[in-house]
Amino acid sequence: MDSSAHIGGCFLANMKLLLPAGVNATLLIALRLRRLLACEPDVVIHAAAMTNIDECENEPIKALAANRDTTYNIVELLSYNAKFVYISTDMVYSDIPGPHREKMTWGRSICTARVKLAGEKSAAINPRHLILRTNFFGPSQVPWRQSLSDWVLQSLTDGSTPIFYNDVWWSPLHIKTLSQTILELVEANVVGIYNLGARTGLSKSQFALQVAEHKGLYDRYKMCCGGTG
Repeated sequence: MDSSAHIGGCFLANMKLLLPAGVNATLLIALRLRRLLACEPDVVIHAAAMTNIDECENEPIKALAANRDTTYNIVELLSYNAKFVYISTDMVYSDIPGPHREKMTWGRSICTARVKLAGEKSAAINPRHLILRTNFFGPSQVPWRQSLSDWVLQSLTDGSTPIFYNDVWWSPLHIKTLSQTILELVEANVVGIYNLGARTGLSKSQFALQVAEHKGLYDRYKMCCGGTG
């Protein structure tokens, strides 16, 4: 993107609204989206989602509305030739050991996987869609939710005895790497569905070990986990 580009944003996750009686929050959000998209941006990156696994399982209708219907509504507002980037998840794949290819049949039965896949179908309506199945880490930007790396650091410093699993594997990217890669893909006008992750996977325990080493907390990690990863 050239130096004259402008970036706009619409932050909707867990939005706490003080509304007059009779005013519908969903309608207000839709109006804010319409106002934002009225400037006809060249690129829209849709990263908002309901991703808490327990919350999705307990409220599947709400999860479907947040992931599928919201995505569809945004795409419908993009009646012009805008690029639409949809941040999906690697959780759409089954628990069978990978690597998984984009055209493989998904197999996760959990609600989070189903609603994100439904969101992908809404995103794909846009002819210039870029759907990225990914997982990422980095400091949380909101006060009410920790990222995994935030939780690891807190667990290693607050005196608790965390459990870091050796049998849960993933291939995450740092949020800065993910952001840079998205920019490069948009500039190259890449279209379609793609996996986007690290070259090699690691367990959650190994991830915690790397975070501990990076932050100078290896001794604390060793006390918690015996130095294994």
